[in-house]
Amino acid sequence: MSGGTGSGGLSELATDVRRAREAVLARRVAPVVREDLVRAQRVLLAALEAYVAELVVRRLPVPHRLRDDLRLQRELWGGGGRRKSSATLE
Repeated sequence: MSGGTGSGGLSELATDVRRAREAVLARRVAPVVREDLVRAQRVLLAALEAYVAELVVRRLPVPHRLRDDLRLQRELWGGGGRRKSSATLE
């Protein structure tokens, strides 16, 4: 992932989020390899965390969709990166 500081930091972080979302979507297509999907979702969580953190540092508003997506990812993967739900991805 890209760094969050510097002149292009916010744009690079937004690109990281977009790419991470694309990777998750690509790994949801059959045949699904659970480990690859989980890895992609963890990368998405990290990208969302970094992007939102940079928005907060810059005192910019966090768009509702981004905030909601981050909340969902935190609920699923927060706390050590293990899925909190007892449901499986299969």
